[in-house]
Formats: sequence, C-alpha cells, structure tokens
Amino acid sequence: MEEPFTNDRESFQRFLAAFCKRINDNEDDSDFLPFRPPNRHLTLEELQGECFDWSLRYLGLQKCPPTLAAAITREVYEQAKKIDFREFEERPEGSNEVEAKEENSSNEIQRPESGRDSSDPFMS
Repeated sequence: MEEPFTNDRESFQRFLAAFCKRINDNEDDSDFLPFRPPNRHLTLEELQGECFDWSLRYLGLQKCPPTLAAAITREVYEQAKKIDFREFEERPEGSNEVEAKEENSSNEIQRPESGRDSSDPFMS
C-alpha cells in the first residue's frame, strides 16, 4: 500500500513528483476536465468561488496534502484574478461591444490597489 502524504516538505515533493508523473502518463486525456462543472454559465463572482471549489476538490481526489492543496488553491485564485474573463461572456443579441463593456465592468475581477483587500475572506 502506498504511504499517505502528510504535511511536510518531503511529502509535498513526493506528491508533486507522483502527480506530475500521473499527468504526463495521461497526456492524451489532458483536453478533458477531471469533473463536469454544474453550470455552463457563471458570473465572474461565481467563477472565483468555483475556482476554489474545483481546485480543492481536484487536489483532494489526487490525495494532495491539505496544506499543499491550500497553497496551490491560493495560487490558482491569485492567477485567476489576473485574467480578464470578459472575452468569454456571452453578449446579448443586438448589443454592441461598447455597451457590453460598460454593462460588464462591474463584474470585472477586482485587484486591490494595495495588494491586500481586507474584505476578501480568502486573503490572509
């Protein structure tokens, strides 16, 4: 039986090596999500929460040590905040791009100016 991963550096390295090997061995499956999103249509705010949920769920299924899973999920969240997802939004028929940009500007993923947002419950 495989030794379980614990919350120490050696376990993190073993997990990452095993994970990378598993992913590389299954390269032909790389176009598929490991699970199906419950809804095709998400607001930008929902996308942030789903990003946390998907990351933690996927890493949990991979038996990732909890502390490492939290760190990876945090980095996924930070990277997702940098992406402008507006280009993926469906536009209502008949609206032009300028109207859609104005309408969707309130949905943009906000990045705090100071680098930390005290209202963000996931920022430590």
